[in-house]
Amino acid sequence: MSAILLPERRADPTRRRDLVTARPGDVGRELRDAYWRRRAAEAGIRPVGGSSNQTNQWVEPIWSNVADGPQVVSVNAETALLNSTTQQPWFYPGFWGAGTAKGKVVDIEATGVLQTTSTPTYTFFVRLGSTQNVITGTIVAQTAGLVMVSAAAGAGTYWEMRCRIFCQTPGIGTGAATITSSGIILCSGFPSPFFAQMEVSTPPNATWTTTLDGSLSQYLMLSMNPGTSSASNNCTLKTLRVWATTL
Repeated sequence: MSAILLPERRADPTRRRDLVTARPGDVGRELRDAYWRRRAAEAGIRPVGGSSNQTNQWVEPIWSNVADGPQVVSVNAETALLNSTTQQPWFYPGFWGAGTAKGKVVDIEATGVLQTTSTPTYTFFVRLGSTQNVITGTIVAQTAGLVMVSAAAGAGTYWEMRCRIFCQTPGIGTGAATITSSGIILCSGFPSPFFAQMEVSTPPNATWTTTLDGSLSQYLMLSMNPGTSSASNNCTLKTLRVWATTL
């Protein structure tokens, strides 16, 4: 093997020819940022920005479903889109209670399919409650009653929901934590413009805040009411992903 010479340096002829030789300081010089910036500039490579590193928090996936939700069918009442088979996203006690929870954000993304006959009125809900597999928790996002477009939603019509929950004021005790929440849901079976607002109470509404006890476990529940009982008025949750910022 021939000796490897560093730029502008000579190999020591007294050393073995298969070793790299360098004068003191050469390696340190090459490792310095200035050296690599100069080499990049010579090669015409422009630096690109990386992480801002302005905070010590990040976003992490905290939940995803393991099976399709139960089909909501032949009912005219609010019915759960999650159950013991799919399980539910869970927020541990103190998630919205600790002082560091101020500014914490939860992002929810759900997709599913639905079907209609005639023009039923569909209403969707997102709730948080301290009891599993029920739909009695606090509403954090809901649509108005959406009069579906006649014959526009055949079997398997796609829908997508996105919702965000923001911790405005952490707190321990009944109603001590204040959260801000809102969302949007889209579907070709909805009346034009084919999407709907989701807010704490029936939209449009300027009030986006509600309260809960930050010391308790909170379970996320998605639900909907088809409005008219029919085997052809149905809805199923297919995927649910939840992300949260860490503090």
